[in-house]
Amino acid sequence: WKNLWKCTFYGSGMAFKRQIWEMAQPTPAHDLIAHDWWIGEVAEMVGKVQFIPEPWYIYRRHDNNVTPLEKSKRPLSIKIKARLEMLLAIISFQLKRL
Repeated sequence: WKNLWKCTFYGSGMAFKRQIWEMAQPTPAHDLIAHDWWIGEVAEMVGKVQFIPEPWYIYRRHDNNVTPLEKSKRPLSIKIKARLEMLLAIISFQLKRL
């Protein structure tokens, strides 16, 4: 539930087994669901996710980054829609596993 509220998965800092990648395919066809968010959610549903607190690399931000330096300025309605789309994708994933 925590990652539905605020995603803590960032592709540049993720490592996962091929099995997770294969289970996460295809990524839900929603513009608001990022692939790293989806892979992280799948990993949480089928296995154990571990966050490593110490940094393993230097993450450099600059003015030309794809993601903004400041907090998201997306409207609340879009943020809610993204979370609802993710919730529906999670439910669909779980139903297929039954």
